[in-house]
Amino acid sequence: MLTPYHRALICSGAGGALLLIASAAIFASTPQDSWPALIALLASACGIGLLFNAIRIWIRKISERASRSAKSRSIQQGCAIAFIRFALILVSIVAAGCWIWYMISDLNEIRQLLSGPQITSAQVIGKELVSPAAPIGYVHYSYRVSRTLAPFDRFAVAHSDYNRYHVGQAFTVTYAASNPRIHRIGRVDWSFALRRLLYWCLVFLNSAGFLLLPLWVLEYYRQPRVRPGSP
Repeated sequence: MLTPYHRALICSGAGGALLLIASAAIFASTPQDSWPALIALLASACGIGLLFNAIRIWIRKISERASRSAKSRSIQQGCAIAFIRFALILVSIVAAGCWIWYMISDLNEIRQLLSGPQITSAQVIGKELVSPAAPIGYVHYSYRVSRTLAPFDRFAVAHSDYNRYHVGQAFTVTYAASNPRIHRIGRVDWSFALRRLLYWCLVFLNSAGFLLLPLWVLEYYRQPRVRPGSP
């Protein structure tokens, strides 16, 4: 029979892992701007929280054992932990900088789209030739702004959906009146802007969780171990 300690550890660990796997599958199969993708990101954050709880339970248990049989740490172990900790902090700073940059750029484009939205039809102008084993491919499209300006771009689709797109197929895009090259597929409104803001907040929450989790574990191992009876 499982003890309360093992039951709590298994429930938190298994629940967190299942949430992370399910949320990754849902997020990969839905557009980033959709509500299901945001729900998947929220579920992923909850999964990271359960993993934090499982590791907290485990650390509390091994801390009790370590207090009964404390030992000193070698210089090599201390240097390795310090190096890993420094690398994780550096990666966290770089990741935070990238998040700020991309979030500001994306939300600034959304602001321009909301300030002067122009809705028009885009057409598929071609598809890239990819091997049958490739998981994704790219569909190229263009939309006309004026007689002399017709911006073009591409979007990724699953290889299994390639046959759904053909040259000349039309779909709706919204571009900014102040900068016609800034556009989004579909209609851009305040609901779309809210979803993008929530998207970036949830991306930050998930990224912070994944990066801070190993740092939090290292914080325990970073604490100095003393020999029994030493002052």
